[in-house]
Amino acid sequence: MVAERNHSMLVFLQGFVVHGDYRYGDGENIIHLDTRKFHARLPDRDKLIDEDEQLERIDACLQEVWKAKLSRAKSELTAVKFVERYFEAASRWRLVELFDDVPALPASLFERIVGYPIQEGYRDPEYLKRFERTVSKEDIEQGRIKLVAMDSVYDERIAHWMYARGRGLTVFQSGGLTEKHWAHPFVRQLCDEECEVEILGETVREKLEGTFISPDVAICEAYAIRVGEDRVVIRDEGMYCHEDDVILVPENETSGQAVRQVSDYVDSDEHWHHEDEEGDANALKDLVLLLRAKDPKQALESLLADLKLERYPSLRGKVFTLKVGSSADRHLIELLA
Repeated sequence: MVAERNHSMLVFLQGFVVHGDYRYGDGENIIHLDTRKFHARLPDRDKLIDEDEQLERIDACLQEVWKAKLSRAKSELTAVKFVERYFEAASRWRLVELFDDVPALPASLFERIVGYPIQEGYRDPEYLKRFERTVSKEDIEQGRIKLVAMDSVYDERIAHWMYARGRGLTVFQSGGLTEKHWAHPFVRQLCDEECEVEILGETVREKLEGTFISPDVAICEAYAIRVGEDRVVIRDEGMYCHEDDVILVPENETSGQAVRQVSDYVDSDEHWHHEDEEGDANALKDLVLLLRAKDPKQALESLLADLKLERYPSLRGKVFTLKVGSSADRHLIELLA
């Protein structure tokens, strides 16, 4: 019996299960073996003799059965129905070449960039969302869906991801298709293209003294990402520039989330430093507020609040004058009373 959806095997010999688990047999490909050609290991008869070799024979036989089934379905069903019902099975049984000329593709190959791209580490990429419907060849040919192949999000590819998001491009997973599939010419290899970043209206730059990272932070009006002749301007989200080790913070960014583009916060021992990640995000958020502060008194008050000077008895009630220098060793403090 050939299963419609499930693509694993449940193999019987003389009524005994010799491969698979009958408890999870709903929808399995059920195979009853010829006792003249297959033999089980005694006394339990729960495994085949020369199991690896025999399972390869069974798998090859099932592949031929599936090929006949898919070829028949291809001639009977619409492209959309054929893709929705049988693409997963074709992938399992190494028969994806049957889809090379089918003018539709399964939703599982397409992802929208719906959130802020980060180095996810052990987390699921929540900034990506899989399509919910089958995609037609016409949608792609007419440019209604623009496809890009992307490397994973890491520091040297951040700008490419931010550009793709700004342009509403669709991430396409083409690894499950053959080289002859019609979709390949429509897929842009974005990460192979040069990507330039331009800072617009930078006002101040300062180092973030984080726990896990310590890049510079540049406050600006916006930044532009240029790929070829096209240019995207971003004003509402920060971005990490690997080449200059700087986080760009445009005018509408306040979240501190850009630290997650700098690092995945996983160390060499594969330990995820979640608390450091949260601390660095808060530190960036606080630093941005200070760098944007136009009132020096307000900025100093904010810093003093974090220092909690009231905890030190020797400082209570004292009066100082302070001249802020260009570095820590250039500050001038004088005790007045």
